[in-house]
Amino acid sequence: FLHLFSFCAHHHNYYYRNMMSDVPAWLKSNKTVNSDDDSQKNEISNNKIINYESEEEEEVQEHQRGYWSCISFVKRDGRLLLITLFIIICINIPFLKWVVYPFTIFSTYIHEVCHGLAAIFMGGRVDKIMLYPDGSGLAYSSTPGGRGRSFVAAAGYQGTALIGCLLLILRRTTRGPRYGTLTLALFMILSVALWIRNLFGIIALSLMAALFGLAAWKLPSARIRDLYVSIAIMTALNAITSVQTLYGSNFVVNGQESSTDAHTMAEYAGGSRFLWATIWLLSAIFLTLFGLVFAIPGPGEGSFFQCCGICCNCCRSKPQEATEADQTSLIQ
Repeated sequence: FLHLFSFCAHHHNYYYRNMMSDVPAWLKSNKTVNSDDDSQKNEISNNKIINYESEEEEEVQEHQRGYWSCISFVKRDGRLLLITLFIIICINIPFLKWVVYPFTIFSTYIHEVCHGLAAIFMGGRVDKIMLYPDGSGLAYSSTPGGRGRSFVAAAGYQGTALIGCLLLILRRTTRGPRYGTLTLALFMILSVALWIRNLFGIIALSLMAALFGLAAWKLPSARIRDLYVSIAIMTALNAITSVQTLYGSNFVVNGQESSTDAHTMAEYAGGSRFLWATIWLLSAIFLTLFGLVFAIPGPGEGSFFQCCGICCNCCRSKPQEATEADQTSLIQ
C-alpha cells in the first residue's frame, strides 16, 4: 500500500508541472479572439484571459509547493468532512447511535449480501439472509463441495469496504449520487424478494428502499448528495469499526454467541483469526482512503492527484479545445 501511494506521489508532480501545456492556445494568448473592434471590450477580454492564466499558474505553483491538494480537498469536500465527523461522534456516543441506526442496518445488509454474492460467484447459492434489531445479521449460503468457503468468509468485510470505496469514488459526479441511491433502493427491493427471510429484515429494508427511492426522485442535487455521502461514509466506516469485534473472545448475533468470519477464514485458509482481522482492517482503511482521495472529479473540477498514466489516464482531466462560440461566450 505504501509503495502504491509513493509511486503515485512520485509521478503526479510531473503532470502538474506540464498541465499548462494542455491549456488551449487561445487561453494562453494575451490577444482577444473577438472580431469586434471595440477597444474597451478587447481590453476587458484580455484582462480576463490574463487572470485565468495567472490563476492556473498559481495553482500549479501551489501544488508544486506541496499543499495545493490538501486545500482543494477541504474546499471541495468540506461537507463530507462534516458528515464524517458527525457520524463518528454518533457511533461512539450510546444515546446518539439511534441517529445513524438506519445506516447501521444498511451496512449490515451490505455485509451479508457480499457473503451471498461471493457464494453465488463460487457456483453456490444463497439460502436466506437474516437481519436483526441489534445491528447483526447472518447469511446462510452453500457452495458445491464446500469450495471457496474462505473466499465467502472474507467477502463480508472486504466487500463492504470495496462498496464503500466505489460509492466514495462516485460522490462528486453529476449523476452518481442520484442514480447510485436509486440503484441501492432497487437492489434492496430485489433482495427482500429473493433472500430476506425474517420479519424485521423485510420491514427495515422495505422502508429504507422506499425512502431511498423517494429521495432519489424528489430531493434536490445538494441534498441527495448529502444523503449519498452519508451512505458511503457509513458503509466505509462500518468495514473499519466492525472489525474490532473480531479481536474479542466472543461474538454475539441476535443475543447468541456465534463464531466470526475470522474463525472461518482461519479454519479454511490457515493462520490465526487475529492475522485475518488485521489484514481486513488494513485493507478497509486503504480502500476508504483511496475512495476519499481518488474520487472522479465533477464538472469543471480537476483530480486531487494525477495517476501515473502508465495503464490509463482516467484520473487526468484534460481541458477540451474551445470552439469559437465558447471563446466568444467567455469574453462576454
